[in-house]
Amino acid sequence: MEEHKDPTRLEHVQKKMREGIILDRWIAYWHFRNYRIGFTYGSFDPLNPRCVEFLYQAVESLKTLVVGLYSDAMIRKLTGKEPVMKQEDRALMLGGLECVDAVVILDEEAPKALIERVRPCRIAVKDDAQAAAVDSFKAEDVEIWRPDSQAE
Repeated sequence: MEEHKDPTRLEHVQKKMREGIILDRWIAYWHFRNYRIGFTYGSFDPLNPRCVEFLYQAVESLKTLVVGLYSDAMIRKLTGKEPVMKQEDRALMLGGLECVDAVVILDEEAPKALIERVRPCRIAVKDDAQAAAVDSFKAEDVEIWRPDSQAE
């Protein structure tokens, strides 16, 4: 018996990898619908169960979650090492999560421009260093959220 593959599922996941005017249109739509938008960023390399739990916790009480994903080049710059997983694979896996609405590849350490573009009501951070970086440029009314289970 031949296995049935539904190409629309993969296409749906790939459509979550947004950029340019497509991303801007989705952001406008979410704001028009008064969706509570969350934002987080990082390498997610490798994407593991702890990362997935963090993302699901981050989107609680929100409608939408945008994930900024460090590019392979950015990971090399930050760590001096090759990424474990290629950015395309990490993006595809993140896009496959029900809690993630958009994945945007980042080529900057602190995604100030992307945060200003998304205009989230909550930014989920994994540690104090990330919280301090975001706090230096976020809008006043934006909540910085860090899960207790991630606290050191």
